[in-house]
Amino acid sequence: MAPPWVNLDVTPTLGRPEAVARAIADTTTMRDRVRQASEQLAAVQATVDELERDDVQAAAIHARAGEALGAPPAALKKAREQLELAKREDAARQLALQLAEHDLADAMTESAGAWLTSLDDAAAQARTRGAETLAKLEHALADLSAATSAAAWVRAGVNDARWDRRAPTTMSGSVAPSSRHVTANSAPLDRATLLGYCAELVAEPVPVVAIIEPVATDTT
Repeated sequence: MAPPWVNLDVTPTLGRPEAVARAIADTTTMRDRVRQASEQLAAVQATVDELERDDVQAAAIHARAGEALGAPPAALKKAREQLELAKREDAARQLALQLAEHDLADAMTESAGAWLTSLDDAAAQARTRGAETLAKLEHALADLSAATSAAAWVRAGVNDARWDRRAPTTMSGSVAPSSRHVTANSAPLDRATLLGYCAELVAEPVPVVAIIEPVATDTT
């Protein structure tokens, strides 16, 4: 049985249908049991390997002395029996995991419609919150710019008693100074431009429309 294309570590958690959540929990349990069975198999295999090396070394001593090799020790026989049981358990756990993964894949397929509806709702709510946040940010930046510009005008008037000039535009709330390092003309991006880019982050995606050129026909 070929394993399905599922990966518990990359499956999104947001909006999971109940059937998918149950299948993931079951598959996670099976995966943990497979790990435990594999670790147990490796430990038993190491014990058998060690006992076999000791047995061969002992047999070699008898052979060198011209004696009968003797039967393998009881501990080795018992370890080999445990190894076969460990192999059986590991194979059974591996198969159980594959079955659980198949059930998970089926649950994902069957629940895809409801899952997509939930995710689309979550995306719509996030877009709404994002747009509302951007509107608040835009107002806050405008207030910040107005306040700092007025403050600069007052300070200048205090210094030189000139109260007839226009209020200057300050950087606060107006531009992002460090953005000049990434622009072609080394000019910082202004508030409107930056907010325009931010608005794209929460905007509805623009559907891609395929344009098919008409097939040229030879009328001659």
